[in-house]
Amino acid sequence: MSLSDPMFDARRKVAKYLRYGTPLVVVEPRRRTATLHRPGQAPVTIHEDGVIGALDVLPGFRLPVAQLFA
Repeated sequence: MSLSDPMFDARRKVAKYLRYGTPLVVVEPRRRTATLHRPGQAPVTIHEDGVIGALDVLPGFRLPVAQLFA
């Protein structure tokens, strides 16, 4: 998300991607979080001190969320 994206638009986009089976990560700069969205699963929010990892689509991938805001 960019700082100018309205939350409503972002939610609509997430729903559209999930409807077509696409997993995705939404980065929220204002909250300094990343939320993992996967089809058929509850979203998981990772805070700035956490790590994005264990993604089925990118085995072995790890990214500290803090690096997204560096």
